Amino acid sequence: IDHRTTKDTWERLYSVSPHLDDVVPKRHYGSLSDDEKAFCNFVKEHKQEVMLYNLQNELYVITNGCKDDVGYIIDHKGGQITFKNFGAPITKIHIDYINIRCGEELCRYEGKESSNYTEIILPNETITFIVDAVAYCKMGEEEYKNLKDWSMFKDLVPDEIPFDQYEIQITLWNQYNQEFIFKIKLYKEGRRFYRDVIQLKNK
Repeated sequence: IDHRTTKDTWERLYSVSPHLDDVVPKRHYGSLSDDEKAFCNFVKEHKQEVMLYNLQNELYVITNGCKDDVGYIIDHKGGQITFKNFGAPITKIHIDYINIRCGEELCRYEGKESSNYTEIILPNETITFIVDAVAYCKMGEEEYKNLKDWSMFKDLVPDEIPFDQYEIQITLWNQYNQEFIFKIKLYKEGRRFYRDVIQLKNK
C-alpha cells in the first residue's frame, strides 16, 4: 500500500571502498555494533540474491548485486515498503525473486531459499519492510541536498530515481498451509509509478 524513500534515515555501511564519496552519511564496518556486523556478513555471503533479515527488531528486505569479494557498500535504511493483508491469515512469506529494470539494464535477484518471514499476519494487518541494497551510485552534493522524501504512488518521480520497473514474485502460505503465488509489478509511466498485483496460482 505504500513505498517511500526516506532521506533522514539513509546511510551507507561499507567495508573496503576507495571510491566512496562524502555526500551520503556513512559508517565503516569497524564502527558498527556486533549485530550490524553480523548483518553485513550475512548480506555479503549472498551475492545476486534477495533475502529477508531481522535487525534490531526491524524487518529488512535486501538485494545484493555485488559480484566480487573486494568490499561492499550497503545502501541502508533508504526506503520502506508497507503491505496490507486483505485476505486470510498469512503464516509465511517468501520472496521468490526481484527484477529491477533501469532503461535497458535488467538486474535479477533470486530469493534465498531459506529466507522466510514466519510471523503471523492477520487480516487487515500491515507489515513494513525496510529496503536495503548492496549497490553504489555516486551522488553529487547539490543533488543530495535537493533530494526529498518520496512516496512512490503519491508523488511525481524525482530525477534522482533511475528505476523504471520492479517485478517481485512472492509466495504466501495461509493457516492451512495452502500456498499462493503473486507477482507484484511497480512500473513508471511518465512521471508517476503504478502497481499491479497478479495472482499466478495456488496449490
